[in-house]
Amino acid sequence: MGCTGGKHRSITFARKIAEYCKQLGYQTGIQHRDAAR
Repeated sequence: MGCTGGKHRSITFARKIAEYCKQLGYQTGIQHRDAAR
């Protein structure tokens, strides 16, 4: 997923998807390239 509009909404979206996938039994990982900006 990429960030659109510079608001970093994709960070929240990625976390929600990871949380959902964990509930389904998948092993997840998240890496935010620009979270510190």
